[in-house]
Amino acid sequence: MVSIRKKLIYLVSGCTLFATLLLGGISIVRISRIVYKNSQDTLQLQCRATKESLDVTLGNIEQAVGTIKDIILSEIDSVARLRTDAAYRLSFLNQILLTNRAIIFNTRGCTAYYFLLSPDIVPAKSGYFWVYDSYYTRFLHKDVPDFTQYTEYDIEKAGRYYLAKKKGNAIWTIPYHDDVTQQEIITYAMPIYVKGTFIGVVGIDMQQSLLADEVKDVSLYKTGYAYLVDEQDRAIYHKDYDPGDLTFTFKDNARTY
Repeated sequence: MVSIRKKLIYLVSGCTLFATLLLGGISIVRISRIVYKNSQDTLQLQCRATKESLDVTLGNIEQAVGTIKDIILSEIDSVARLRTDAAYRLSFLNQILLTNRAIIFNTRGCTAYYFLLSPDIVPAKSGYFWVYDSYYTRFLHKDVPDFTQYTEYDIEKAGRYYLAKKKGNAIWTIPYHDDVTQQEIITYAMPIYVKGTFIGVVGIDMQQSLLADEVKDVSLYKTGYAYLVDEQDRAIYHKDYDPGDLTFTFKDNARTY
């Protein structure tokens, strides 16, 4: 027969063991929650830092293109003279090009810059187009595409021109393969109107890989990562999806910045 003393010992031991297990379980839950929250906080800090860096890069490109557009509008004499006076047109383009180069020198991420004149008012292939060559480590001149040979659906060959013209104001494109640069690029372009007449498009291209390299560095453990989408939820960079894919299904487990 078990004595009352032994029963009390068993009872105290059992209570102690239960309390220890209970407190241990609570501690494990609390630690897990703390670790999870700390992980979330760390990932969010990384995302915010990356967003701020991207904002600066993209903002500088927008500012550069906007400045070049303002210079074009302030320097152009008239659409009629641009249309009919070849010597004036050449002088005007050279003047804008010199200004453009000075601005591009201080613009991070630029892989190509251009001023593409409309073939509706001047001969086809008028304007200028400069592309950065990593081998020569400088910008090289490229022929302006003949836009009379393409439509708005020929994105690889004339997307930067027709997309901006069609929208009627500044655009950021999703990544696409460009026939001129032979790269996956993102374009920021603005159409230019003089007294209601469309005269062309000015813009800057940047490599899609520049954005991807910044975003893919944001990670935590095995499952935490960042991705970049445009305002229509199309992927600009995602580790599992191609550029342009819709990403609305990702938002359930994501936080946006």
